[in-house]
Amino acid sequence: MFGMELIDDVDKLSLVEAAVILNAYAQFNCESKLMLKAFAEHVVRLLSGQSYTSTEPDERYGSQAADPQTLAVLSKAVATLKYQDAEMMRAVRSALIDRIEDPRPAGRGDVFRHAARRSYKPSMEGPP
Repeated sequence: MFGMELIDDVDKLSLVEAAVILNAYAQFNCESKLMLKAFAEHVVRLLSGQSYTSTEPDERYGSQAADPQTLAVLSKAVATLKYQDAEMMRAVRSALIDRIEDPRPAGRGDVFRHAARRSYKPSMEGPP
């Protein structure tokens, strides 16, 4: 029941909130394919800068919303849940590359380690 309500309201979550919730689900080994799909679509939308409304702050979208530690938590949760979504991982890697000069080193290596752990196959469409 809670999962369905969460799916309906996923668009209200920030990237940090989405990562924290997915991490909690991963810690308890609870998964719902529908919920994970909804989260993946939402993460892609947040990281690609596709706003839901024009009244929301720009900081909520794009790479400025994605600090490396949040991306690491998100990547670890998705890997733990064994959920694969190539589009979401391309968006995560792209956001990490945009933030590569972030002075906080935490998280960068974890994103790539968890992505490699899930054996994501790169797309032949070009760079992320």
